Amino acid sequence: MDVSQVLEALRAVHAPNTLDTIRQQANQFLEDFKNTQVPIVVIQTSLSLLSAPDADVRVRHFGLHCF
Repeated sequence: MDVSQVLEALRAVHAPNTLDTIRQQANQFLEDFKNTQVPIVVIQTSLSLLSAPDADVRVRHFGLHCF
């Protein structure tokens, strides 16, 4: 799993101009990521999101909720 895929999905979920179908797909991707990935992958990705110095508060929020 690439961190950039998670970031792209988070941008789609929170962007005001995202179509509803795209937003729903992105949200489903994020939920599937949290619930079906190998735990170590989720932890590593979450730590990357939390430790990024330029991370948006929404990105950090998602990172925290993966634990």
